[in-house]
Amino acid sequence: GETFTCLRGHGGTGKTVTFLQSAWKSYKDRDARTLVLTYNHALAADIRRLLALLGVPSGEEGGIMVQTAMSFFYAWMHRLGVTASDDEGYAAYPAKCREALDNLTGGALDDADIAAIKQSSPRRFDFDWIVVDEAQDWPLYEVALLKRLYDPRTLAIADGVDQLVRGEKADWLGGTTRDTRLLVNLVHCLRMKRNLAVFAAALADEAGISLDILPSDKAGGGRVVLVPGPWSSQRELHDERAAQGAAAKNEPIDSLYCVPTASIIGVGETRTSSLSRALAGWGLDTWDGVDERKRQDFPRSTSEHRVVHYMSCRGLEGWTVVLESLDQFWAERFELKKSEGLAPGEAESLISLDDLAAKQAWRWAFIALTRPIDTLVITLSDLDNPLSKALLKVARDFPDIVENRIVPG
Repeated sequence: GETFTCLRGHGGTGKTVTFLQSAWKSYKDRDARTLVLTYNHALAADIRRLLALLGVPSGEEGGIMVQTAMSFFYAWMHRLGVTASDDEGYAAYPAKCREALDNLTGGALDDADIAAIKQSSPRRFDFDWIVVDEAQDWPLYEVALLKRLYDPRTLAIADGVDQLVRGEKADWLGGTTRDTRLLVNLVHCLRMKRNLAVFAAALADEAGISLDILPSDKAGGGRVVLVPGPWSSQRELHDERAAQGAAAKNEPIDSLYCVPTASIIGVGETRTSSLSRALAGWGLDTWDGVDERKRQDFPRSTSEHRVVHYMSCRGLEGWTVVLESLDQFWAERFELKKSEGLAPGEAESLISLDDLAAKQAWRWAFIALTRPIDTLVITLSDLDNPLSKALLKVARDFPDIVENRIVPG
């Protein structure tokens, strides 16, 4: 609450846990109330579960509230008179945020209106400290609106370097000075066990990507498994991982499954994934986040296996993470950038479109590759894909870390 705080670091460097522990300490020492904002329901549920695993009470009991940004801002806009209800859907959300911001900056609403709302509903709107998780690509209207509603000195953000998924990088430092902000760079990998961090760093070197994380010696072990084909052909491996997870006192919800677009069946609000169908065929419960309606809610049982599209995995984690057809996802992102062509600034850099497309594809891949805690399983379908070749090279270089169940033809 004394200065704007920014924790910067790649996925798994401990940004979220650091803030949660700090919030809990602030509550115990000073009775401070903290709001944690995330960008989707699955991530909010993940943070609530993390709080439970840390033994930290949330809500009024522990002074830590967890909400999605959209639900929080809609509640504000309803009280400010911008919306008729506290949820008018995603389609109307950007325009309503801009309308609220215009009212607050143009004089239609002022500081007195903001203070009155906080005073009338302190448990919902009055916080000592606000943490923004995965803040690096918040839309500009959300950043500006939050800064207008709350003193920037009370804000703390987790900036996941090179993990943009929603567009241009947000400018959180605008309007702050060096003496009113604290920047902390985190470089040690605290999510992934040491072997997984060593593997990720080696793969980044092979791909020519700067990952800039250091393995930690505080949690040894970790395992990578490469297998061919879809996960539906890996029932034996699934049962093996489930048994090992149970022995480590994990639940099915503590695993995470990521799928590419090619694995998604159906369109719009009735989508599912071939992986979810396979799990269901094995008699297992799933929370299939590729379906738009499912993503508006969160897993309701620890028996559910979480399945998400690669584009939705940022911020999430799993004891075991299965990346189905990661090579296909890499190819999807590569081809998309190729179809978009060079942006003006990129053309001036004299870097070829192929190189830029590969870097973008790798950047997306590493968001997924840094999700696991204990075990990472990657399924491949095209061994000629650049990602597959790099993975197989690292597997040969690190046979004590990577179990290669793929026999190249």
